[in-house]
Amino acid sequence: MFTRLLLLCILLGALLHGSIAQAHESRPAYLEINETVPGRYKMLWRTPINAGMQLPVVLKLPDDVRNIVPPSVKEFAGQLLERRLIDAGKNGLGGKRIELIGLQATITDVLVRVQALDGTHTTTLVHPSQPWVEIPISQSFASIAGTYLVQGTEHILFGLDHLLFRDPNYC
Repeated sequence: MFTRLLLLCILLGALLHGSIAQAHESRPAYLEINETVPGRYKMLWRTPINAGMQLPVVLKLPDDVRNIVPPSVKEFAGQLLERRLIDAGKNGLGGKRIELIGLQATITDVLVRVQALDGTHTTTLVHPSQPWVEIPISQSFASIAGTYLVQGTEHILFGLDHLLFRDPNYC
């Protein structure tokens, strides 16, 4: 009985003081890779900028991938956009690894979307604990849906700060 009363008091205390707590802002990075002709890709690398600080993550492409033109970088409100046109050779990017150097020192996830020339696409979520993505040859709809389902469930179950507390500046 005493244990239940104690737990109830702790829960009520947390809820009453919730107005002073704030959740962290979730601003994932985004990497989009679209195949334009066999072995050539357009890349869009979008990283968040928070309080004037750029996300300290750098793309490391496979050694045999080269830029066709130098990367174009532009800053917009709250984000940095880098565009590239790359050549991955006749075998393309399938089965190759793209590393996200520095991601392991952040709390940011990276959503990676790859569109092949034949119209198939893959979607992967990269976490700081595993800061790379291996570009799959193909991915089924069920696999993509599973990625979103698992990530959403984890965020709800382990991200109570997002459910209990709200940003007072957010309508």
